[in-house]
Order: sequence, then structure tokens, then C-alpha cells
Amino acid sequence: MHDAHAPGHAAVWLSGARVLLAGDMLSDVELPLPFDPDDLPAYLAGLDRLAPYVARARVVVPGHGRPTSDGAARLDADRRYLDALLAGRAPEDPRRANPGMAEVHARLTALAAALCG
Repeated sequence: MHDAHAPGHAAVWLSGARVLLAGDMLSDVELPLPFDPDDLPAYLAGLDRLAPYVARARVVVPGHGRPTSDGAARLDADRRYLDALLAGRAPEDPRRANPGMAEVHARLTALAAALCG
């Protein structure tokens, strides 16, 4: 359990099957969606908490988007996106073109600027 997407957000690790049910994280169609109003640090901590399970997972199943056998790529994409925002750079991420993500990106850009400001 962690507070990345929302307080008490949970992921489920099915150890025998090596499947990670990631909840509303590690999506291939949505940008990171931290809890409102401003919890980017908790989201980054949530990614850190998921990392050891992602490394062992045969399959990662996000709440939105498609399951993947390459969870490390999803984790890396979220980290690169957030790291770029926090460094004041515009991240290159294909998910930004998906419906609704322009608004999410604008909100995250403002959150990152306020956090680093």
C-alpha cells in the first residue's frame, strides 16, 4: 500500500504467478496521476515501492491500458516523465497525445513548477 495515486492506494503482488496488479499506475495510455492537489513526492515514492515487484514481474497489469511483460519500461517511462517535469523540461512522452492527457500534463507541469519553485 502507498499514497501515490490516492491515499491508501494499493497494488497486488501475485507471487506464484509473478503478476503485479498495479492499480492506477504504470499505464501505457495515461500519464502519472498523483493524488490532488500536489502529491508528486508520494507518487515518486509509490514508484519506488513498486520497483522491486516490477523487476520480478512476468506481467504487469495497470488499471488503465494494456498489460505488459515489460513493466520496467512502464516504470522508466513514468520516472523519466516526472523527472523531466521536476527539472523544468518538457517531457517527450507519447501518452501526452491521448485523450484527456493535455489537461493532466498542464496540471502536472504546474505542480512540478510549484514544488521546485
